Amino acid sequence: MNFSNVNTIMRRSSLKSRGQQSMISYDVDSTTECKDDSDSCKYTKLVKEFNAETARYHDQLLALGGSSDSEFLRDEMKRARKKACTLAVIIKDTFIPVLNDRNCELKSKRCDYERLWNTFLACVEVLEGHMRKTLDLQKSFPLHAGNCQFIQTGVMEPLGVDNIPVNIENLDVPNVDKMVLEREENNILARDILELRNMLSEMNRSVDIKPWTIEPLSEFSLNRSKSQSSLSDAASLIAFDPHYESRQRRKCTILVLTALATLIAFTTILIVCLFYVVE
Repeated sequence: MNFSNVNTIMRRSSLKSRGQQSMISYDVDSTTECKDDSDSCKYTKLVKEFNAETARYHDQLLALGGSSDSEFLRDEMKRARKKACTLAVIIKDTFIPVLNDRNCELKSKRCDYERLWNTFLACVEVLEGHMRKTLDLQKSFPLHAGNCQFIQTGVMEPLGVDNIPVNIENLDVPNVDKMVLEREENNILARDILELRNMLSEMNRSVDIKPWTIEPLSEFSLNRSKSQSSLSDAASLIAFDPHYESRQRRKCTILVLTALATLIAFTTILIVCLFYVVE
């Protein structure tokens, strides 16, 4: 898939962290991180990365056409879109040969691959829908074409423009040329949408896996994933806190002393009771 760069300068901002906050909406349903270099682990990481870029793009889309819209926001959206589409092509080219391979060695992992494929396919459809919304909003709210009134969202400053170096090349571009570049970007986005839609059709033709035929995760697998996640969190806590073991020893010492004191008190009371009974 070919994606053109039109007068774009890539810059870092708080938009990236805002996109990461919404990743949970599209995250893979696995609850543990991969610890090995198996193929299944690599595929899971690819799908997670694609889901993260899709979530970031969705988060940026919310500000499009509002009072915080800006050239920087649209540049960031173009960057996220390009990366997501590139990842989609990589995942498609990686998954299709694996799912079409009927090798006996893959049967044990096929259910996991099918679940990942279904997650990936659904996320591609979500990305395609967001790209269509982006095209409609960019046409309805152009930055350099006339006096277009943006939606007043309560955020007046453009997102992510603080402490960002200005692109000198953009300052020298006349407004008429910016209008041409803006229309060209809309044409590129329309072509990207068409290519993504064609890729979806190719994916559905190449791999015929109905969502209702995919074996769901068993209760045992879910409980095991949760327990492994808890153990992993506990291990990371121990490794992070150097005083963890000393505190645990103090707790054990206090518990032992409390138990001994209770035993001594109980023995004393029992002896006193026996003494009065004997008398």
